Amino acid sequence: MLNLNGVDIPSFVKVNRVGYSILPTITNNTLSVRGRKGVYLYGQELTDRKIDVDITIIASKVNGVMPMARTLASWLFYQEPVKLIIDDEPDKYYLVIPDGDTNIDELFTTGTATISFLCVDTLAYGLDKTVTATPAVNTPFQVNATGNAETFPVVEVTTTTDLDSIALVHDDGAILIGEP
Repeated sequence: MLNLNGVDIPSFVKVNRVGYSILPTITNNTLSVRGRKGVYLYGQELTDRKIDVDITIIASKVNGVMPMARTLASWLFYQEPVKLIIDDEPDKYYLVIPDGDTNIDELFTTGTATISFLCVDTLAYGLDKTVTATPAVNTPFQVNATGNAETFPVVEVTTTTDLDSIALVHDDGAILIGEP
């Protein structure tokens, strides 16, 4: 159900609910002018987004919840943002860090808790893609980046033959390496 930094949530943890907002928190920047109806809009800011996960730890014996909670804590704790993949969208990830309290309520062989993840970037990322191609000589090779948000992709090119030049072209311009 959840994968954090490349590791699935421990098998003794049952994910009961994943709560998230459809959009990150939107703050509209406005200016009101005396005598004018309404306001002027000066853009928007997308602020924070949190993902809350309600879990149950299921122990095999009474007083077995606390050791399992320690194992869960080692899976959960990072001091820098890491990738969180939710099974609903296995081709996307969020950069998250645990946030707030992680209190657990223990009752015999079960423990329940809510884990909050702070998304340091409010939008989801697509997983890395590798494209292997053998384009014809002097013919452009096209790769489409899909998504619904402005992006700043990282492009890495590895060639197995000598090239006079290579260019990364976009509607707004191009980056050319070498002599055409």
